[in-house]
Amino acid sequence: MKLYKKGKIRKLKKLIQEVFKHYNERIIYEEEFEEYFLKKGMTREEVNELWSKAHSKGLIEIGVIPEADPNNPLNITGRKIIFELKTEEEQDEEE
Repeated sequence: MKLYKKGKIRKLKKLIQEVFKHYNERIIYEEEFEEYFLKKGMTREEVNELWSKAHSKGLIEIGVIPEADPNNPLNITGRKIIFELKTEEEQDEEE
């Protein structure tokens, strides 16, 4: 049973590394993540499940950055969700 779980984690890790490699960044926006996997044929529900599992397994961190009015940087007009790929060392600490 553990081998099956490890195989699933390996596949999850591969998918997560693939999207970050595609953008050549350690931090990407939720929209980029979603767009990448939707183009690969996943549904929105599957994409949401993917990032949720990646976060719960310690592969990514999730954060929020504010969007400000360019004319008034103190006027926050929205937010963007970001995903940060954890380093191998940070991932190993989670296990």
